[in-house]
Amino acid sequence: LRVEAERVRFTHPLLASAVLSRLLPETVRALHRRIAAHLDDPEERARHLALGTEAPDAFVAEALDHAARHAVNRGAPNVAAELKELAASLTPDHTVEDRRRRTLDAARSWSVSGDLQRAIAMASEMLAEPLTPSERADTLLFLAEARVDDVAELTRLAEEALAQSSGDVRRSITALRLLADAHLQRGDLKASDVDARKALELAETERDPRLLVPVLAVVSLNAIFAGDPQTEMVHRAVAMEDETPGLQGYDSPTV
Repeated sequence: LRVEAERVRFTHPLLASAVLSRLLPETVRALHRRIAAHLDDPEERARHLALGTEAPDAFVAEALDHAARHAVNRGAPNVAAELKELAASLTPDHTVEDRRRRTLDAARSWSVSGDLQRAIAMASEMLAEPLTPSERADTLLFLAEARVDDVAELTRLAEEALAQSSGDVRRSITALRLLADAHLQRGDLKASDVDARKALELAETERDPRLLVPVLAVVSLNAIFAGDPQTEMVHRAVAMEDETPGLQGYDSPTV
């Protein structure tokens, strides 16, 4: 060993590898738990807690969940996805709702980070589970958003999500907006406008910019294609867009 400032290091990395290879797994896990107790960074701490845990643990899963939010806030969706996936795997069976939520959150983060196929695979596997109507609707809506390149699949997923969202205004708004997009891609402007305006009527009652702004964008776009630009509506939507960061493509009134 040698001392460098406040650190003690092995004189060669192979010596460290040799020592680790001789340690029992429970000893290594105990070391990770000791390290976690001395760390302030939530991501590092959560990783060491996970490496120090052999079975599902609610406390460790929550620490990983918190670390994932930290990663999202610093703009690292790939790290957040890994942490969320790890949190889901360490969530105890008696809190299955938390496990499903974390799995879907992990899929969303994989999608944002660019690994769309992994995100779709994770969400698709969830549909084989006995989900609640709201869980199934959320999963279907995520998959529909991810499959905007396939109009037939987008339509099927959005229609099923709408059926699962019966009585749930917020989920219904998103499903109707996605159906309007599907109709528009097929060139059926009339059907697109019908669903978009249904979504707008519901969104106006919620007064949530995250729901309202994308719907205003779709209705405005349809009006432009129909030769009747809704200038006032577009300006209203653009003025509200600062409250809904992250909108892309035609969901953005600015675009």
